[in-house]
Amino acid sequence: MNYLMKILWFFVLLLIVFFDRDNQLWTYLTIIFLLIATILTVLRALVSRNEWREIIEDGDVEIKDKIKF
Repeated sequence: MNYLMKILWFFVLLLIVFFDRDNQLWTYLTIIFLLIATILTVLRALVSRNEWREIIEDGDVEIKDKIKF
């Protein structure tokens, strides 16, 4: 999944740099891929945050008392 996200962001970067701004199809595709990449990245960040919260609650991390939610 990690490589897929990197490839997706690289593809979005290439689309932004090299797409033809006069062609509406390329413009819409670039915006759609950018939105998909952004949504997937935000969802992955939220899942990661929740996993870290579970690890902290289980007591596997020594800084539990220093973190406030």
